[in-house]
Amino acid sequence: MIEISQFINSIDPWWLIFGALILISFEWILFDGEIFLILGLSAIKIALVAFFIPDFLYSAWLVPLFLSSSFLFQRKIFRPLISSKHPDENLNVIGLLGTINKSSDENKSHDVFFDYGVSQQSKNDISIETASIMLKDGRQFTVSNSSQVDHGSTAKITNNNNGIVTVKEI
Repeated sequence: MIEISQFINSIDPWWLIFGALILISFEWILFDGEIFLILGLSAIKIALVAFFIPDFLYSAWLVPLFLSSSFLFQRKIFRPLISSKHPDENLNVIGLLGTINKSSDENKSHDVFFDYGVSQQSKNDISIETASIMLKDGRQFTVSNSSQVDHGSTAKITNNNNGIVTVKEI
């Protein structure tokens, strides 16, 4: 163990910092595996100890300590800063208010197929009516109970089922 400590103490701290910066730059530019970031942060910590205590007898014991602390630092503090949230993590919309937009689609396909024939009369089918709610931040969700709300009214979201919401008109 003393030989490992002597080897660590024989390395110039500036070379450790240079190697750590290379590892961190590889992490941010080329890879996304987070291992180079952990190794780079550990190398910077070892270099700082080598600056302040040049002949530390037990510096080999600091390597696993610094690796584990860099891992925890990276997980707890760095990870939320460099990663983005998944779009589904932001779907807590229950209780938000929005404006109802209704749209209907008249079924005119029968006119195309039945108007050219004399023997059959065209049928007027019920139009398909859908509703969506537009929130203030621009998000839009499909409303499941579209027959219970009016166009242009303000409604509150009461339930969310994978992006299809149930609303209550206010």
